[in-house]
Amino acid sequence: MIWDFINLIKLQIAEACFLIVILIIYTRSRRLNLLVNKCFKLILGCSLIYLIFDKMTVYTVNYAWDSSLNFFAHKVFFVLLLTNVFLFSFYLEVCGNLHTVFNVKWIIISILYFVPYVVCTIGAIAAPMIYIRSSNGAYSDGPAVYFMVAGIVFYLIAMAIEVVRHKKNLTTIQRNSFVSVVVVWFVFLGIQALNRYALLSGMAMSISVFILFFSCENPILFIDESTGAHNFKAFETYFVEECFCFGKRPFNLVCIVIDDSEILKASLGLGKYEQVLNQATQRITDTVAGTLFRISDSILAIRVELDDSILTCVSRNIERQLLEPFNVSDTTIQVRSHLLAIKCPSEASKPEDVLDLANMSHSTDGEYLVYVEPDMLEKIRRKGILLGMVKNAVENDGFEVYFQPIYSVRHQCCMSSEALVRLKDTTTLGFVSPEEFVPIAEQNGMVLKLGEVVFRKVCEAINEIRAEGIRLDCIEVNLSTLQMVNEGVVKNFTSIIKDNKLPAGSLNLEVTETAAVESASLFERNMKAFKAAGCTFSMDDFGTGYSNLSSMADLAYDIVKIDKSLIWPAFDGNTKAALMLKRIILMLKDMGFQIVAEGVETKEMVDFLSDNGVDYLQGYYFSRPVPMQQYVEYLREHPAVIRTGM
Repeated sequence: MIWDFINLIKLQIAEACFLIVILIIYTRSRRLNLLVNKCFKLILGCSLIYLIFDKMTVYTVNYAWDSSLNFFAHKVFFVLLLTNVFLFSFYLEVCGNLHTVFNVKWIIISILYFVPYVVCTIGAIAAPMIYIRSSNGAYSDGPAVYFMVAGIVFYLIAMAIEVVRHKKNLTTIQRNSFVSVVVVWFVFLGIQALNRYALLSGMAMSISVFILFFSCENPILFIDESTGAHNFKAFETYFVEECFCFGKRPFNLVCIVIDDSEILKASLGLGKYEQVLNQATQRITDTVAGTLFRISDSILAIRVELDDSILTCVSRNIERQLLEPFNVSDTTIQVRSHLLAIKCPSEASKPEDVLDLANMSHSTDGEYLVYVEPDMLEKIRRKGILLGMVKNAVENDGFEVYFQPIYSVRHQCCMSSEALVRLKDTTTLGFVSPEEFVPIAEQNGMVLKLGEVVFRKVCEAINEIRAEGIRLDCIEVNLSTLQMVNEGVVKNFTSIIKDNKLPAGSLNLEVTETAAVESASLFERNMKAFKAAGCTFSMDDFGTGYSNLSSMADLAYDIVKIDKSLIWPAFDGNTKAALMLKRIILMLKDMGFQIVAEGVETKEMVDFLSDNGVDYLQGYYFSRPVPMQQYVEYLREHPAVIRTGM
């Protein structure tokens, strides 16, 4: 009988061993003691207990089906199975709310979410059940089973709905994982409905736990590989829970900012810089109690109680450790750093606020520990307002395109222009420069949508201008680094060009030299695809970035735009600057580039740049950036010659 029983439960034994391995890995890994982690621990524990009762019911229904033990084992089995599916669903709810406030409303919703579980659990316990036995095996049936299945189906459907509802708060991996769990359980229910003798619930349980462990709870996802500290992903979860969960108190967050990180990376190389950060992390964790996070390339953070004496003690310990030289590859390195104390959540209510404040901070008057200043909070407040404005503009056509004419020296007229995006909302904060709101769009995943909006408006503008009978060779459109390293940008933009029935040569795409250097391979691939479609390229802001001349030659730009920072000094009596500007123009011409000079504001600049071989001129001397209608009027009024005194 024993061997027959073992043969019956061999699948369950394998499932239990599988879960035990996951439990060992999970408990031995270093992790934060957060609500989401506690929920997963509960899932693991309930799953293991469930598998024990799964084996017990197999034994009792086959060998003691009329005993009270069989009745008890099946009732507990029903409750545990329903509990685990409920916990899967609740775990999704917790993951989906990590970036929101755990307030009274959330707790009320969670309690209501718990009601169907209670009803179905009571039904599974109180309702009668029967046992079906035949030569094929045995299984339980009856109202108790129906209550259990109803609860499982309810929470599986709820999971599917919650995946959609929390789409923005879940990563792609998390969404796919929860969808996979739902599919696994519906497949199990389908097979169980077709073959009531099948024993697959344990397999569905084990597969679900495995999926959630490796996609949501894998320790590798939350640890910074270089330093061993918890990473920004872990910090986001920790920060929100510490700030907004009931029972949590305000606290100080001490940010350790490496002031000369860029110099260290440039002089040592990234590998040795990471070794320095690793040593700094070890020194801090050996000296200060608490969980250390690496929240950016050059910023570490640790939670400290809201007590001035504790804060002072911690800051002195960290200062003493970081003022000691670091030894990397037989090289002694002195690191400049400072600490920023942030009161949370009063001074920072989002993880992004912490990063912004730390990046704004700097040591003053030799003070190693500095505090948040009112002007820093004002900048955070402004950024929050601006983020809302950008989101609204993306969703509700809140952008418009201005055009700044570009003068052709050869043709002595403006036959092209640069398209510049503007926010229509000029009342909330007044005029906001693209240099301020475009980075916010980039940081919050909206720049691709913004870019498509601008590109479509520019294509429509070209058709409108040409319909007026006005000659327009092309319009230049700026592409950000994120756009140029996006896999779908070429397909999206070329489809917009085709929708507007334009030759691709009507668009000249501007990118900064920094973008080309930082993301060379993807940049080059997308650039070649755009050029194959017929677009041309300008290197924008030449002279302000890395000035990597070899990459310029390799990437085959058509035009180089010299930044005003190289042009203006040449007209302030600086003979060396004038000589350097001449040499730069000559070098670029010898390399075969057409040249646009930006920031042209005087007749003197026009004459000098024209005489030295610059092809195109752009600046306030000709026109400020203007809306579409004014741009059309400008083209009508300036068909062929430069007019002075503008």
